[in-house]
Amino acid sequence: MNRIITGLDTLLADPERYLHGQSVGLIANQTSVAGDHRHSIDHFQSHDWFRLKKIFAPEHGLYGIDQDMVKVNDNHDPASGINVLSLYGDVAESLCPHPEQLANLDNLVFDIQDVGSRYYTFIYTLANCMEVCRETGVQMIVCDRPNPVNGVHVEGNLVGENCRSFVGQYPIANRHGMTVGELAKMFNGTFGIACDLTVIPMRGWNRSMWYDETGLPWIAPSPNMPTLDTATVYPGMCLVEGTHLSEGREPLYPLNCQAHLTSTLINWLRS
Repeated sequence: MNRIITGLDTLLADPERYLHGQSVGLIANQTSVAGDHRHSIDHFQSHDWFRLKKIFAPEHGLYGIDQDMVKVNDNHDPASGINVLSLYGDVAESLCPHPEQLANLDNLVFDIQDVGSRYYTFIYTLANCMEVCRETGVQMIVCDRPNPVNGVHVEGNLVGENCRSFVGQYPIANRHGMTVGELAKMFNGTFGIACDLTVIPMRGWNRSMWYDETGLPWIAPSPNMPTLDTATVYPGMCLVEGTHLSEGREPLYPLNCQAHLTSTLINWLRS
């Protein structure tokens, strides 16, 4: 199996090609890992061509340990010594960076693994950051990563205009079949954000690939997304979260409960 080359590794290999100026802000979490298994923060801090000045964290925090819908506070990353600014507070305004937080930045880099489902909030953190980049003139850079449940199949309904929220900001399907880079281009063009956007592509990925065919390690993007199997059923089973039922995904439930609920779906979805 050949490991694909992510957008992050492409950026690190040739930053002069992609960056405007040298100051960088980074939107990252625990999935932002390069091919050598070092975190992007470590790489960005030690790179001799540009300067990492700010770190931003999405839902679940920089380390991916905060539960869903729990406020993420600003904090300090002891490894880098850089303050971490939260993009997931308890009011709507906290879901976007303040324009002054992008002051003195030339580039804002997004490098987070998505799961291929419309409900996952990381893609709307991306969209909100793109809007603020448009207002401030900062270049938005998206390091592309695979859609873990492949880029061929698209399933589910579109969100109605009267039902838009931070788990459905745009009318895209439940299982959207796109990478974060492709979504960024759609947000920018089709949905009219119109920021200065650069998407750094992957190498070696094709649309039919599932994540376990990419050669990349699975790093849980959030506390309740421990495996590729979870991501596989998530576009459908997350609908249950809108009811009084539990889909058995939370850590409060025994693992055999999750296995019972998902085992018959996995083979059917991947057949």
